[in-house]
Amino acid sequence: MSERQIDSEFDAACGPTETPPPKDWGDVSRYLGEESDRRFEETRLRHERLVNPNGLNLRDLLEGSIDEAGRLMVLSNQFGAYREEGMPLQDIRRLYLYAARGLIDPARVERAVDRALLQEKYPDVDARFEKAANPAHHRELLEEAVRRRGSLETLRLNIEELDALINDGAGIGLGEVLHIVGGEGGLKTSLLLHALIDYVERGGRALFLSLDMHPQKIEERLYRRLLNCGQAQVVEHIRLNTPEYRMAKEARARQDDGLSIMGGPMNLTQIENVILASDADVVALDYVTAIDGFRDELTAARSVSKKFRELRDRWGLTFLLLSQMSRSSRQDQAKGGTGGHAIGGSALEQFVDYELELLSDAPETPGSRPRLIATLRKNRGGPSGKSFEIFPFFPSLEFGNKAEPVERAATRKPMFSFADKIQWGSLTSGGAAGFAPEAGS
Repeated sequence: MSERQIDSEFDAACGPTETPPPKDWGDVSRYLGEESDRRFEETRLRHERLVNPNGLNLRDLLEGSIDEAGRLMVLSNQFGAYREEGMPLQDIRRLYLYAARGLIDPARVERAVDRALLQEKYPDVDARFEKAANPAHHRELLEEAVRRRGSLETLRLNIEELDALINDGAGIGLGEVLHIVGGEGGLKTSLLLHALIDYVERGGRALFLSLDMHPQKIEERLYRRLLNCGQAQVVEHIRLNTPEYRMAKEARARQDDGLSIMGGPMNLTQIENVILASDADVVALDYVTAIDGFRDELTAARSVSKKFRELRDRWGLTFLLLSQMSRSSRQDQAKGGTGGHAIGGSALEQFVDYELELLSDAPETPGSRPRLIATLRKNRGGPSGKSFEIFPFFPSLEFGNKAEPVERAATRKPMFSFADKIQWGSLTSGGAAGFAPEAGS
């Protein structure tokens, strides 16, 4: 085949071009690469000229923003224009990642695209989220409930010794997962709130998904902390609109920008959409196996682990997860062991970076309260197995910031005990009987 024939067939295949044709077959690969880059660049510039009549391209617009929030707003505003011009989603995603290089973390770019898609599908998603996750709204409902019925139905960890063991005292970082495991009434939720309030007071943004308690009850818990009293006294403070209650209400209002609270029931898809609609960096879930849509707890734990791993890796979120302790672990604890396995098997334990076991130990003296023992059962990159007594204050359910080391010996049990057989039967029997949420913690 002559050189002229090669040139002719190549032109026919690729169409007219301003790029000089290849002189021999050794240039073809380079030529095709340059052609692909040129045509993509032409497509990109054409789209940018269409949606930016001011002559600024997407990179110019991003560089003109003073902070990351402004840059993310640019991406959000441009998304609709690119979609209207017929730009494929994958091309928008590539363009955003290319234009935002060095200016926005890639994980936040990906989240911005996914959030724009959610807004495209549900134009009122922001209004819906604002209404559903607004703490002020929940407090209004709480006050209304008090007036109507006269009563209420009733994540750093911010504990120095435990925090010192996690990342050499640096705390739980972005993209990491803390798992708190405990029995019924083991103060898991109270410890979670202790950590979350510390986080938002330091300027963080958190989303609390309470599938075990109504958001009104969470607000009541938070008022107990601020007023240093029990449930009945909170009701009286609200009913009488005391000066102490008004001060506590103002203190809670100052936390609204940092803490959003939503209640269940929710399935995994709804949880993903709520997280995306929020702007939270930390997502707390109480508790894992209370998520709707699963036939048993084992399936729930495996599905949640898979989905939350995807969300963590994709959006760089920190997760704080609560789980009820399995029946066999509670039996081990009653015998003096450490126990600590969550309902749903090892799926969650393999997924998380840190796992904290809470144990109500025997009282030191007759008539006294049981000791609350926290054991750092898993600590990625740090020492594990260390136990501490932590100190909840009653009736406020607030925690002290100090802990005392304790020694506990783990008990050995058969690989498959009779208690495990009973538990396994309840997990595999199907139906929702073994899936009902236990009482609050």
